Order: sequence, then structure tokens, then C-alpha cells
Amino acid sequence: MRREIDRWIDQHRLHPLVVGEFDDFALMGVFAQAGIGALAVPAVIAQEAGLEFDLSPVASLDGIR
Repeated sequence: MRREIDRWIDQHRLHPLVVGEFDDFALMGVFAQAGIGALAVPAVIAQEAGLEFDLSPVASLDGIR
């Protein structure tokens, strides 16, 4: 999924400031919950992740699989 997201970012000429990369889902959620960054998750678990970390969706990246 990471390569697809990177490709999407490049196509849209975005330049995000990457503050961390994590293999641990819980740690990603804690950073997002603290307002330090965003959490990219598959659509099928977006609602669950939102409830677990009290997050709201900000975008849907069409074409990412």
C-alpha cells in the first residue's frame, strides 16, 4: 500500500512532511490521535480505526489498493 500512496502523492504534486513511519498500527494510531500526523488505513477498517483512536476521515485516496 505504501508504494501506491507514494505514487498518489507524486501524481497530485503533494509534499507531505513525514514525521515517522511505523510498522505498529497502535503506534501509528497514537501519533494520529495526538495530532502529530495522519493515519492511512484500508477503507474496510477505517471505521474501526476511527473508533479505536477517536479519529475522523479526512480523505479517500481513490485507486489505492
